[in-house]
Amino acid sequence: MSVAAARPSESARVRAIGAGLRRMASSGPGLASLMLFICLASIACDAVAPPDQEALRRKEASSPWHVRDDFQVLVGLATKGERAGIVQHLEKYLLVESEFIELFGEARGRPMWAGYRDVIAPKLRAEAADVLIKRVNAGMNIVEVERVGPIFPGRTTRGDHAILAAMKRRRPMYTIRIRPDGDQLGLRFNGFVFVQGRWRSLLKSYSFIPEASPEQSPAAPQGLPVPKPLTQEAPTPTGAE
Repeated sequence: MSVAAARPSESARVRAIGAGLRRMASSGPGLASLMLFICLASIACDAVAPPDQEALRRKEASSPWHVRDDFQVLVGLATKGERAGIVQHLEKYLLVESEFIELFGEARGRPMWAGYRDVIAPKLRAEAADVLIKRVNAGMNIVEVERVGPIFPGRTTRGDHAILAAMKRRRPMYTIRIRPDGDQLGLRFNGFVFVQGRWRSLLKSYSFIPEASPEQSPAAPQGLPVPKPLTQEAPTPTGAE
């Protein structure tokens, strides 16, 4: 039996309520009026669905679903081969110095910002669009957002762990994965955090975490190391890069 067949229609329900009220009217108008009020209130409550809490959370500025939806737009740009549009779209995810300091403190934040500014951001602008266009044309068009951290070992890389451990106060951090249908592996963009009211991507800034203790104030790094490509394939189930 289907759900629709098992559940009486609204009109049938109202007719049944009316018949009950007519029977009660013979016992006294006061009782009938009270029951009418209760029944009408019941119908009104049934007609108003409870708020969808998950949908409400997704509307908040801090919801990672905004990043997921935005990267779906990027996939559309890649499908059209709009390289300049992709670069412009990604620009808003680049951090500024004050955000690094807020996340990591002065001692770690300043050298990390220097590496990010001088190496990571230029590589993103130069490489990301071509990589994205190539992968989307190869069939990677499903966008997923995943939280990373110690309780998600299968999706968390060593770089993710390093960034989270270096933060002054650990914040939720996410990865965007762009994959083909039927395959869990794909292209990753790492290190998305919500800071100063905006979504930013730390990418591979773990390459510039200073070894000095946080209490020390190291000078700006000399000879900045060259990190791996900014985007990467998804990690294996063990979390290895």
